[in-house]
This record gives sequence, structure tokens and C-alpha cells, in this order.
Amino acid sequence: MSAYLLNPRCGSLLRALDLAFGGGMAVRWPLVGREVERDRILGALREQRGVLLCGAAGVGKTRLAQACLDHARHRAGTTVHATATEALASIPLGALAVVLDLDSGNDELALAQQAVRVLQARANAGRVVLVVDDAHLLDGPSTAVLNLLADVRGIGLVLTVRAGAPMPREVEQLWTSGRVERLDVEPLDRGAVERLISAALDGPVASATTAELWRLSRGNPLVVRETVEGGLDSGLLYHRDGVWQHRGSLASTGRLAALVEQRLNRLPAAERSALELIAVGEPIEHALLERLVGTSRVVQLEERGLLRIRENGRRRNAHAAHPLHREVLRAGMPHARRRQHCGALAVGLELTGMRRREDRLRLGEWRLEAGGVVEPGVLVEASRGALLAGAPEQAVRLAEGALDTGGAIARIALGEALAGAGRRDAAERAFSIAAAHAAGEREQIAAVISKAEHLLYGEHRLDTALAMLDEARATCTDPRLRAELASAEAMFVSFAGDFDAVLRIAEPVLFQHDVSDRARLSMGLIVALSQAMLGQPSAALRSIERSEALVPRLREELPWAETFLGISRMWALWTLGRVHEAERIARGGYQRAIDADAVDLIGGWGVWLAAVLVERGRVAEAAHRLAEVTPALEQHDRFGIMPACLGLRAQAAALLGAVDDARAALGRLDHAHEPGEHRFMSWRDRGLTWLAAAEGDLESAGEHARQGAAWAEAHQQHVWALWSHHDLVRLGLPGPAGAALRRAVERIDTPYVATLAAHATALEEENGEALLAVADRFDEAGSSLLAAEAAGQAAASHRHTGSQGPARATARMRQLTRTCDDVFTLVLEEPPPELTDRELEIARLAVRHLTSPEIAEHLTISVRTVDNHLHRVYAKLGVRGRDELAGLV
Repeated sequence: MSAYLLNPRCGSLLRALDLAFGGGMAVRWPLVGREVERDRILGALREQRGVLLCGAAGVGKTRLAQACLDHARHRAGTTVHATATEALASIPLGALAVVLDLDSGNDELALAQQAVRVLQARANAGRVVLVVDDAHLLDGPSTAVLNLLADVRGIGLVLTVRAGAPMPREVEQLWTSGRVERLDVEPLDRGAVERLISAALDGPVASATTAELWRLSRGNPLVVRETVEGGLDSGLLYHRDGVWQHRGSLASTGRLAALVEQRLNRLPAAERSALELIAVGEPIEHALLERLVGTSRVVQLEERGLLRIRENGRRRNAHAAHPLHREVLRAGMPHARRRQHCGALAVGLELTGMRRREDRLRLGEWRLEAGGVVEPGVLVEASRGALLAGAPEQAVRLAEGALDTGGAIARIALGEALAGAGRRDAAERAFSIAAAHAAGEREQIAAVISKAEHLLYGEHRLDTALAMLDEARATCTDPRLRAELASAEAMFVSFAGDFDAVLRIAEPVLFQHDVSDRARLSMGLIVALSQAMLGQPSAALRSIERSEALVPRLREELPWAETFLGISRMWALWTLGRVHEAERIARGGYQRAIDADAVDLIGGWGVWLAAVLVERGRVAEAAHRLAEVTPALEQHDRFGIMPACLGLRAQAAALLGAVDDARAALGRLDHAHEPGEHRFMSWRDRGLTWLAAAEGDLESAGEHARQGAAWAEAHQQHVWALWSHHDLVRLGLPGPAGAALRRAVERIDTPYVATLAAHATALEEENGEALLAVADRFDEAGSSLLAAEAAGQAAASHRHTGSQGPARATARMRQLTRTCDDVFTLVLEEPPPELTDRELEIARLAVRHLTSPEIAEHLTISVRTVDNHLHRVYAKLGVRGRDELAGLV
């Protein structure tokens, strides 16, 4: 076995191999997120008080109590663990008799006395901790014994009870009298769940997977465990590219469904039926639910913790308290019963009144499911809503229900739904039929645009899509419809990276009076992005501000508008040198996409977040994000950004010194012919640049950087061209790149671009002080990696010119590098400091915490000589004192 596989840090790889070859994966579940509760229990036991742990089923009461037993056992104490059950409750002292080996022939009183004597005897020999699980199920004699034991010195009680369960009076008196402390065990918070999953799987977990596990578990550790282990057993949870990820719904695993079904089967039939109704129609307005099942039933479900009422504006909506209940009920519900519930919901909604637009859509869905007749316009709208919600097959079913009377619009909706479901040929046929049966010019243009979008985003046939728009424009007479065609054309040419063309197409439309708000917003979105890419950040921010005013009333028609504006804002702020803010926007957009399970947005936001993180110096996190979004892009890459993802993966891997990973990413990009690669050629070249640099081939690195800059300039990708030019400066090869950056300042007048140009000039002039000033400017902008490199170049410049200040520059580089990950670049590789033998000897003694007089005595020299040597060491190493010497000598 290789040394790599023997490395204990590679546990997740070994586990993945174990699964791949058919072995069952034994997951170790540590105690996570319970430090406060554990300390409180141990503190109470030290103070001779017991503890009553109260919490919901599966929240981890037993695991917490077990941790306290383990602690007592390690301290040479005696531990006893009893578990009460409904079956043992019929036997006097049943739970205690099993673990204390009591004489079953005695009567209740004798048994109780014997139990107390046994535990007292053990307490006389040392501390005893008695844990009783599910103490709410104990029989009377057992609770009486616990009351006696609570007052016995040397015996610590830890009892667990299920929240909401009837509690014996004697158990309740233990904590109301203050003899035991009650501790409510709540579900884990989201951060603790993420740490628990990562620890159990022994490796990083994709954000989308942790979000799914949080959504399903809501912090219940038992649900987390069953979901993870069920996902491993089924293969839905898998290890790839160093990250644990999932496919499909983890709620569908057999063991998790069985766990939930077991609990649901305990419900009375009427309550289960009410929960089924909620599962089918959630969210249901509170008034509608009360009409269907009765107020008393709603109250019962709330009291049982099965139902939650949430305020939504002026509405009060009912939800299943736990998403797992909803999903398991939906999955196991017979079709006939589902139809019955949908029929009841439709009738009830009509009787309570439909006051909002979404009420009509839900009525249409429920009627269609129940077998009723629905207005086609409602079904078309519902189909598009389902598609946006990530349910393409449901969208197909709703659109098909509108075909008989819905005309071309229904066919267009069906084509969109089929495209979303990955059924491309069927989608193209639906669009063609829609165009052939269009009633009037508006439907005709709508069909053309939808089909052209499918050809571009689904088939990546840009030329064909543009030709379709040109053909439609030639016969279109309505100015408003011509504006719609122009908006589509602008979007398409931006897909090709021709941002100058976008602005040429957009100008007449944006200043045209008879243009719909939809066309104006669509055009504004793509104009803002194009301006950001062309290095016009201030203009981009103005365009964003104008477009934002239209978003609220067009959110349902253009649901991706806010995402588009967010990405444009991120690029504009970055170009302005506000990298901190760019990261905040990218991180927020990525997290919102994760929380919404929006697969089509996860990939885009994840890639651009990683791009910002690389410049911020957090390259390891960037590599992790790119690995976790790659599967999302494989499923949904509407805008063809996989090439950027792979180019960035290569760059991040190279910066971390993982040259094999960098080669693998570039190899895939070279052989897969990924859609969109023509737009992202400069990203591929940047990956090649940093791979060559990591391999020590500076000549090839420079050539790749020059190629990337030339490609970006030729395709009007001015911002990306700047980065390639600046890569040459970072590599110490300014040459023509310096002149290009100084010319760019005339075109893109922002502090950030000025700093890039100043970096090139300072390097050309070998001006160490100017390079240090550049480092400070990069640091202020948030570009930590660039700042560290500039400081490293300042140190090298000072050494080369023999000027004063290399130690100060080196110290500044080290300070900046501490905010970055373990990045591998030539600039950040320091030459070893030239310490004399005596200086090295004294420095090592100082690291061992010897004082100057102690060092002087040890070496038989004066204290003053020791201090003089130490000051020279500090200057050479660029540190301020003894505390910073550790690890350097």
C-alpha cells in the first residue's frame, strides 16, 4: 500500500475505496456540538447533584449520557446504564433489576431495598454514575428507588426523558425539588451539524450536501446518522474529487424512510390523514386546513409537534413540522389517496376564496391531479413555476394538461419543461409545433425565442440560434416584439463573449419608448454584465441601479434577474478594487443558491466565488468550492461556464502545489470540448500559466500568460486580459505586459487597475519601497495573495540592489502570507536567511525559552553579547522578538 493511503489524513479516500469495492463503511459518530451540555452535566455530578436530560426523540440524550459514563469510567469510577421500556414497566424494578442483578424472588419492597444496598456498596468503593434512559417509562418502585438514591452521597444520577411524554410524578419531583438539575437538550445548530457530518465522513463535504442534510434533519443527530448511512448504503452519498457529495434525494433512502414511517404509524388514522393533506398541499393556509380537518385536529397536531404555523405577510400558513414527514408521506402515498386529497384541497380553496394569484395556480395543480378540468392559462403558469422550483417532470405534466385548448403558448411551456427535464429532441419538436400553430405575431415570436434559447443553452448551437432570430426579425413589424428579439440577441452574443456587440445592440432598445418593461429589464441585465466585463464598472453599477427598479414587478417573469444583477455587481466591485465586497456578494449568492437547492445557480455562483477566493489568498477553500460545484455544472450548465470552472481548478491546484490535479482539470478541458470554452480560453491559459510555474518552467508560464492576454484582448474581455497581463508581473516577467497595464489605466480608470499598473512599474524599476506600497494597496483592496507576492518581490528587489529594507519587506510578506492558504508561488519562496553559527545557536536557545542571562551563562559569554546577536537575528529574519522565532530556526 502506498504511503499516501497509509496517511491517517486520507481516511475519506480509504472509505471511498471501501465502498467502491463493496465493503460496508463503518462510520464513527463523535460527540459534536454538545460541549456546553457535557460540561454542565459533569459539573453537576461533581457538585453531588444529578441531571435530568429532556429532549425530543433522536436529539442525542443517550449519546450525551454515554459520554458522561465514559468520562466516569476513565476516572476509575463505577458506571451503571439502565434502559426503561414499556415491556419492563410491567415488572417491578424491571429496568434496574436487569443491570443490578437483583433477586427476582423478592417482593417490591425487598427489591427496592436490595437495589439501594447494591448501589450504596458500590458508592462506598468509589464514585458511581447511574444512567437511566427513558425514565418516563419507569415503574413506580423504580422511581421510588431513584428518589432515595438522589440523596445518597457518591451516587450521581443521569436520567433521560422524552419531551412531551407523560412523566411519573416521582421523576418530575426530582427536578422540581432541585435534587437533580433539568437540562433541555435541543437539536444541534447548523454549524454543529456540518462539523458532525465532516467528522463522521472524515473529510470535506459539499455545501449542497450539508444543506440537504440540515434541511432533512433540522439538527436531529439520529436523522443525520440514518440519512448519511442510508446514503452510503444506497450510493446516493459518494466521494469524488476529495469531497463527499450526493445525488438525488437523500430522503429516499430505505433506512431513513423506515425510521420515519415507524413513527408515523403510531399516529391515529385521522391525524395521519391530516398530515397527508399537509404533505400534499404544503404550505396550506391555516383557515383552509381548519375547514378541511377541524380546529381541534389542527390544535392536536400542533401540540404533538407535528405541525407548525408560520406567518407570511397577512397569511398564516401550516407546514409539516419536519420536512422528512412530508417527503416520506408523499413517497408512500397511494395514487388514489393523493387524488382524493388534491380534490379536497381544490374544493376547500374555492370555498375559502382565492384572493391571490398563486391561489389560482395551486387550484389548477390540485384540480389537474384530482382529474378535473383546468383553465389552460393557469396550467401554463403553474408549469413554469414548477420548472423554476426545480421540478421539471411536474412542469411537463402540467403543460401537457393544457395542450388540448392552450394553443401555441401551452406548446412553448411544454418545450421549456421538456428541455428542463433533459428531453431535448422532444423539446425541439414542441417548439416547432408551437411556431407552426402560433396565433398571431406575438405567439410566433415567443415560439421563435424559446426555440432559439433551447438551441443555445440546450444544444449550444449559437449560430443556428442567431440565424433564427435574424429570420424572425426580417418579418416582424411590431416594434415591441422587435425589442424582445433584440434582447434575446444581446443575451446570445454575450454567451459568445462579444460584449462590445451587446452594447451596440442594446443602445437603440434602451432609449426606445415603446418597449415592454420585460424587454427593458432583460436588456439592462446583460448590458450591466457586459459593462463590467469591458472594464466599465461605474457604468455597470448605474445600469444595475436602473434595472433593480424593474425587478420587483417582474420577479416572476424573470426570476433569474436578481442573480444576474448580483454577478454583475460582483465583477464591477472587483474591478473597482473592492474585493472584500465582491466576496461578500459572491458568498451570499452561493449560500442562497445552496439553501434554495437551485442547482442551475449553485454552479455559477460557486465558480465566481472561487475566483474571488483565489485572489483573496484562500486558495484551498476555492479548490473545495470548485470540486463541490462540478457535479452541479454537469447536471445544469445553462450558461456554459464549466470551462471557467476547470481552468480555475487547474489554477487553484497549481497554486497549492497539486500539479497532478491541475493537469487532470486541464486534460478534461482539452478533451471534453466543453460548451462555452471559446469564451473562457483565457481561464484555460491561466491554469496552464500557473501549472508551468508550479513545475518551475517560467518560460512556458510566461508564454501561456501572453497567449491568454492576447485572446482576451481580441475578444473584448478587457478585465480578464488585465489578469493575464498581471500574471506576467507576478511571475517577474513584466516586459510588454507593463505597458499594456499602463495603457489600460487610460481606458479603465479605477484604483484597482492603477495598482496593477503601479505593480508593473515598480517591478521594472526594481523599486523595493514602491513594491511595498503596492503591497499595502492590494492589502487594502482585499487582494491578499497579490499583496503577499508584491511584498516578496520588494524583499527580492532590496536584496538584489543591496539597499536597506529586505528584512522589513520579508516580515511584511510573512505577515500577509499568514492570511493566505499554503500557496506555492516562486515569489513566496524565501531564500534561507544567512545566520552565523553563533547566531543560530543563540536563536535556538531563545526558542527554548531561555532568558538572555541563562543563555550567557550556558555559552560563557556576556548578556550584552547575547542581546546583540539576538537583535541581528531579528533583523535578518524580519521578526520582532523571541515569540516569533519558533519555526524559523
